[in-house]
Amino acid sequence: YTARNGALVRFSGAKDLANYLATSDDAHLAFVEKLFVHVVKQPPLAYGSRKLAELQQGFAKNQYSIRGLLVDTVMTAAFPDSKGPPSKKIGKL
Repeated sequence: YTARNGALVRFSGAKDLANYLATSDDAHLAFVEKLFVHVVKQPPLAYGSRKLAELQQGFAKNQYSIRGLLVDTVMTAAFPDSKGPPSKKIGKL
């Protein structure tokens, strides 16, 4: 597999692939984007050019909590004009 940065990555089995995906920023970004589109039914760009990056950073900061990402995604759709991470508005999950 050739990563976006041009590095050639080889997998010898499912475990290698799983480890690569678990640590891949590209995989995390793709997951965040797919979840957003699935839940909101609109592309993240409809909420600004930085929204996807903000959600990805929040996902990483919250130790890759899918529940936290889902809350941030829904809060983004419900309150699109608010500033800062959406989950800060409702407290800790």
